[in-house]
Amino acid sequence: VPDTLLNDGMFALLNNDVPLFKDVAVRRAFVMATNRQQLLSRLHNRGVLLDGPLPSSMVGGSTVRQESYDEAKAAAAFDAAGWVRGTNGLRAKLGTNLTVTIVAPEGHDFEVMLKTLAEQWRKIGIDVKTVQAKVNEMASSYLQPRNYDILLNEYAFGADADVYAYWHSSQASPRGRNFANYRSGLIDDILSSAKARLEPQLRNAKYRAFVDQWVKDVPAIALYQPYVSYIATDTSHSFDEALTIADATARYRDIQRWAVQTRTVMKTP
Repeated sequence: VPDTLLNDGMFALLNNDVPLFKDVAVRRAFVMATNRQQLLSRLHNRGVLLDGPLPSSMVGGSTVRQESYDEAKAAAAFDAAGWVRGTNGLRAKLGTNLTVTIVAPEGHDFEVMLKTLAEQWRKIGIDVKTVQAKVNEMASSYLQPRNYDILLNEYAFGADADVYAYWHSSQASPRGRNFANYRSGLIDDILSSAKARLEPQLRNAKYRAFVDQWVKDVPAIALYQPYVSYIATDTSHSFDEALTIADATARYRDIQRWAVQTRTVMKTP
């Protein structure tokens, strides 16, 4: 069963319109409280860690990474933000418990993600409620009304680094796909400018600036980049699984070269 990286990203999107997540220090604390390596291991390592809004392979020269998992630093960050752990084990501020609702669509991987993140965050004193919604209810009940504190979601990058639809302020409306409700004038300018550029070097510079600012603002938690798997016999030859593909159907683009068996029929001097 060969595996190859898919140009998609799994994210825990923090609803920036929720009062709790208006505080960047709290958003950063959630990142540090998230053990992404444990999550990936529970998914049988079917992917690689994602350290920002785009895979490093799509943004040449970018070295900025989101905060690493550190439970002690996360606890200190929550304390500094006023969310202190009480005798009941829960964090609270001014008499209000630190409570979040995570929403995810149906599906095995999302179920594992939901359970793992809830377990990790409860461990640090957060009251976590989980909802795994039916696919036909996601858009009307959760996505359009932005009815969640945290949304587990998969964003498709494709072959181009243009992620205007996912992070531009204009897409934070009920019908847009900026499900984090992330709004930044600087990011808007960068993404709009990058869309208008054709020169690869200039576009890459814009997207490096986007990654840098996104990591500072922490609108979401980048989790991992998934593998796409397919079953093949030992004697078959298809695409090179060492490559990254833009989308799941891209593996068929060189299907004319696929073969069940190969052998040398003639050699020329």
